Amino acid sequence: MTVANPKTLLLGFVNTHNSYLTSKTMPLGLKVISSAAKRAGWQVEGKYWGTEITVDRFVEDLLRIRPEILGLYTDMMNIFTIARLLNRVKPELRPFTILGGPEVTFNYAQIANLIPAEILVRGPGERIIMDLLNGDVHNASFLQQISGISYRMNGTTYHNPDRRPESIPSLLPDVKLIPESSNTYFLYTAHGCPNSCAFCSENAVPYLPRKTEDIRKELSLACRDERPGWILIVDDTFTADVRRCRKLLDILKSEYGGPWSCELTVESIYKNPSLASELVDAGLTRLQIGIESLNDETLRLYRKRATRDQTIMAINSLLQAGVHCVFGNFIVGAPGETKAMIEQNIAAAQELIRKYPGQIELSASILSYNPGAPFFDEPELFGLTISEQAILGSSDLRSAVSSTNTLSKYEIMALHEQFNDAISKEVGEVMAKIPREIIKSHMNFHDLGLSTIWSKKMMATRHISTFYRMVYFDGSHLDIEDIPADTLPDQVPQRTGIQIRLKANGNVILQGFPGELNELNPTASLLYELACGKHTIREITVILQRKIPGAARQPTARIMDDVIAFYSQLANKLQVVFLEQ
Repeated sequence: MTVANPKTLLLGFVNTHNSYLTSKTMPLGLKVISSAAKRAGWQVEGKYWGTEITVDRFVEDLLRIRPEILGLYTDMMNIFTIARLLNRVKPELRPFTILGGPEVTFNYAQIANLIPAEILVRGPGERIIMDLLNGDVHNASFLQQISGISYRMNGTTYHNPDRRPESIPSLLPDVKLIPESSNTYFLYTAHGCPNSCAFCSENAVPYLPRKTEDIRKELSLACRDERPGWILIVDDTFTADVRRCRKLLDILKSEYGGPWSCELTVESIYKNPSLASELVDAGLTRLQIGIESLNDETLRLYRKRATRDQTIMAINSLLQAGVHCVFGNFIVGAPGETKAMIEQNIAAAQELIRKYPGQIELSASILSYNPGAPFFDEPELFGLTISEQAILGSSDLRSAVSSTNTLSKYEIMALHEQFNDAISKEVGEVMAKIPREIIKSHMNFHDLGLSTIWSKKMMATRHISTFYRMVYFDGSHLDIEDIPADTLPDQVPQRTGIQIRLKANGNVILQGFPGELNELNPTASLLYELACGKHTIREITVILQRKIPGAARQPTARIMDDVIAFYSQLANKLQVVFLEQ
């Protein structure tokens, strides 16, 4: 490929998996790299390739942009797709390629043999990219001076020494790298993680915090023109340094206010009892907390700084403080873990869902291959048996790559499926018990482009999805909470359950969540039918007086109060909305 645009960098993300974010977004690291490249005087283009990526489309984009350098983000999900694409196009087009991201950082030796890339960036890439783009990347003498990279020259791969930890440069992410429809703003306040969990590789990257004034400046700029609907803090552990975290909470509160989400540790909550309410006061609405297991033996093996009781206490504290939703993940397939231990975790997860319907979101993943994690650096020390074939055949966190001394790979996969089936079933059984404000909270998440296990179930329920469409999406109707009480007689009710189910006796069967059926009496059935978006409550009162025997002899005001009470009850269950007038 002839380079038509010297000093042009094409930054690409091949997203081969679905995210809980429903709109396309670029990894935050690429946005920061874009700013670093522009500071070095380069033109930058961004390209997002989704699951529909083909070799032909990849080639078409390369020929259209003709960059001097192609930079790609790698993770465990997309690495083999990137390998396929580059191995197909390299012989003819020969794009000069730099790879970065977590998969390269922890698995660079294998990737150097798998993918024909010229440079691999290991670890945080801001300063490395600035060094590379300020020099001659085609010069071996120059490249050998850059620590933290591996590079290929004349068919030979060289691995330079690791880069010593450096302060994070004052760079703001390039939020215009690609057009994004998401109203979510991604913010990072630090690299790496100071914890030492045995299954995780994030602690292999030294914990490096950004300057708090850089964060304040970024938030101020982000909120200046169009305030984000949501801020997602992508740190591995936002509460790693609690004293610093409190300073960041002051910044979030003054520059933004909420809603925002983050990931935090159990330890930070049980050791700092007031922190939960401080987080909520600064606008925290949703968070992820490290559960992994509720078996103390497994938690010790994982090197978690928490026990079962401390984990449950932290979850209780966060929800009681006012967090709308806590997400936690269990890991299936720990060394020494038995079927009985996993089933105990399943029972504990079900108990949490029953206790906090709509407020606790749980999932289960398999202990998957994670280069850089202690488990996989020395698997034999932990009783793990790993084969290269299993690694190559894995695709995501639902793929087992190891067996243990207690469970085979296939038993682990079966128990993982059993775990998630149990979670899904329990969620379905408690849907009708979810408080109204929690339902609306998940619809707000959905409106902001965030997907939860609860919002998916809710949006698959007819009256909830209709409520969402009428009130949030179309904006054609009002929720009862948005209507002054003294104006209700002149409001026009509209049922959200479009299909009326009638019994043989003519009574309406009101369907809520799956399995939730309520038979209405004749008067209530008539009122439900009249909530068709044509009559005001005042008019419905007159119709009721005419149609119901004996109603005409009762005071109109009393009947109207009963009608308002009935529609208010349905509105509180999101079964009725009101036409905006």
